[in-house]
Amino acid sequence: MSEFSVNKVYNNGGKMSIVIEKNELKKIIKTAIKEIIEEEKLENFLSLVLPVSAGEMKDIEKIYGKPDGHKKVVYTEEIDI
Repeated sequence: MSEFSVNKVYNNGGKMSIVIEKNELKKIIKTAIKEIIEEEKLENFLSLVLPVSAGEMKDIEKIYGKPDGHKKVVYTEEIDI
């Protein structure tokens, strides 16, 4: 997770105001947009993967054999919330 510095925080009658450098704000926005785009790309990719019917799965197992019990991690992603 990226860290950004806040210059000043004001409490004005119960309302909080934060003063931040323009470049810092751009970094925050840019990071947020990159995260959103990556999430959308993953969702789009997963929506294109079609399910396999039982008959198709049997054909695949005949050609390639049954998978072993050990599953390898193909892709991981950590998302900070």
